[in-house]
Amino acid sequence: MFKRFLLTLILVITIITIMLILPTSFTNKEPVTSEQTKTSIQNSLYSVKALNGKIAVFADDEDTPLYVLPSPLIDDLPPYDRELLTNGITVNSNTELLQVLEDYDN
Repeated sequence: MFKRFLLTLILVITIITIMLILPTSFTNKEPVTSEQTKTSIQNSLYSVKALNGKIAVFADDEDTPLYVLPSPLIDDLPPYDRELLTNGITVNSNTELLQVLEDYDN
């Protein structure tokens, strides 16, 4: 039970970190206003898909993942979930991203 709590806590901290870093990680050299940050977060688009047997979160159409979940492994999931993650799950908001990742939290 403690292990599940700890994994959930790590997942939530990771997602919050992604949400805070992502809007400022672009190469825009101009200062980012709080309004621009809000708009960037609201318009975020992610993809959750399989990568080397694990679940990974990608921003937009990037090739490098923002985060790779240490567990569960893709092979441990039901066939339907494996197929979904092989094709990729498009996520249109941070809230939706959190819901998708919580669905795979073991």
